[in-house]
Amino acid sequence: MILISHRGNTNGPNPELENTLEYINSAIGAGYECEIDLWVNDGTLFLGHDAPIHSIDLEQIRKLAGHLYIHAKNADAVEYLIKHDWYGYNFFMHDKDPYVLTSRGEAWCYPSKMAIPYGINLMPEWNNLTKQDLKDCYGVCSDYIGRYK
Repeated sequence: MILISHRGNTNGPNPELENTLEYINSAIGAGYECEIDLWVNDGTLFLGHDAPIHSIDLEQIRKLAGHLYIHAKNADAVEYLIKHDWYGYNFFMHDKDPYVLTSRGEAWCYPSKMAIPYGINLMPEWNNLTKQDLKDCYGVCSDYIGRYK
């Protein structure tokens, strides 16, 4: 099962550090993949969940691309990734869609009361899903990803 740190979190939410390059690198260094929130405004890339906050450049993302699930937060982010070697990045865009496919064809599943077999289940702790509930899943993305090792 693929274990994905949500915004760099591994042991619970940390809004001050989430979506910062250092925090993302720390999660990857601990052996996890990492979901990040990417915005593009006027051709400039930013990380941040609710708004574009932390400036980042494409080369920094490119170096980590093999470990990232990029949540494109606006249409400009999708367009930017498509124009800049989209096949090198695993990205998706959703709001509250129950499922979306990433650019690599993986099913990204909005938090659900049941585990979605063969999908990447987001925030299973919101619905008290256990490791046993998730045994047939392709992956898990969580703020508490260490629980699912």
